[in-house]
Amino acid sequence: MIFRLIAPTDSLEDLTQLLHRAYRPLAEMGLRYVATYQDADRTARRIAGRECYVGIGAGRIVATVTFRTASQTSGCPWYDRPNVEPFWVITKHADIIEIGKQPSVFLNAPRLAVFTNEFPPPTEAESRHLLNMDPPDHARYRRVTSAWFTPRTIRGMEEKVRRVTAEVLDDAAEKSEGDFVSDISARITIAGFLLFRGHAELLGGIVGVTIQIEAKGMVERTTLPPPAENRTDMIAQVTFGIDISIFLVINIHFSQSWQESRQIA
Repeated sequence: MIFRLIAPTDSLEDLTQLLHRAYRPLAEMGLRYVATYQDADRTARRIAGRECYVGIGAGRIVATVTFRTASQTSGCPWYDRPNVEPFWVITKHADIIEIGKQPSVFLNAPRLAVFTNEFPPPTEAESRHLLNMDPPDHARYRRVTSAWFTPRTIRGMEEKVRRVTAEVLDDAAEKSEGDFVSDISARITIAGFLLFRGHAELLGGIVGVTIQIEAKGMVERTTLPPPAENRTDMIAQVTFGIDISIFLVINIHFSQSWQESRQIA
């Protein structure tokens, strides 16, 4: 497939039909987005003065995306609120690469997410992890954890990740409506992020010790009637388990779970 700017010789009718096909599932759900019904003239007006790219495969248009500058939009009401600080979003690959080479100028800490002003950045002890570490700490911790992200290790996690995913999807399927981020993607990401299992043999194999740590979590969004404000809570649970086997006869098992809930928005 080749991606390029749309050319005067490209068929706007073909582009419009592509949009209709892409949006058909939404139209069948009763969601009347413009792309479900627009004609070729409207397609021309919507891409005029903007950067419209098309993907060409087997000689025809099979993909498209249109970019426009911030001045051509009405902004984003969610982030344009007075209690949200302005921020820059870097989207071009070349810019991201260049920024990544300047860790002393562009910091990951103290946090990567955008929150409203009433939620100040958490303390370092609460939020310290690889994603928001800067050099030289990032390299040191990455060397320690890199062995757990090899293809072989990831394959060993597959069964449990599949189980967690199935549980989350089953829970979501029982609801008549919901939020995809909080009900599905966040829960899968949190639950699948920490799945640790280690085994060691002591005294020449006489004693075997297996340690397992599993983290689960979910995001709950509560909608309250006015004038109360809606809130979003993150619930995290960590389970620690240890199995000790002596002479393959005596088996000792211990596990304990901790749970904490915190408002994040």
